[in-house]
Amino acid sequence: LENLQDSEGASAMAAKQRKILTELKQEQAEIQHLRNIYRAAHQERKLLLKQQREILMMQHSTAQLREKLHNFAG
Repeated sequence: LENLQDSEGASAMAAKQRKILTELKQEQAEIQHLRNIYRAAHQERKLLLKQQREILMMQHSTAQLREKLHNFAG
């Protein structure tokens, strides 16, 4: 009887361990997914900032050209 109880206890313990490991793996997968989302968003922000800088540089160059043309025409 004692061996049966030990066996049942061990079986219950193994089931709990499997459940905990499954939950852990799910949480790890979710964390990895969130990391991937963060990295993609970070790259997107870097690209947007680069494009914004390029647009500002073009606007500045255009303003300089307009000024030169205005001075040349005047």
